[in-house]
Amino acid sequence: LTRESFRLRQHELPAMDFVVVAKKGVADLDNRALSEALEKLWRRHCRLARGS
Repeated sequence: LTRESFRLRQHELPAMDFVVVAKKGVADLDNRALSEALEKLWRRHCRLARGS
């Protein structure tokens, strides 16, 4: 799911390397919740890369 999320957003993401480390409890999330969490992270990285 993480790889697919990255693949779909890679054209919008900054030119950086990303390392995703799962935290405790991630196995309890359903696919929708995990996808939403990843989207939030991608948006955050885009915002930080723009410097705003």
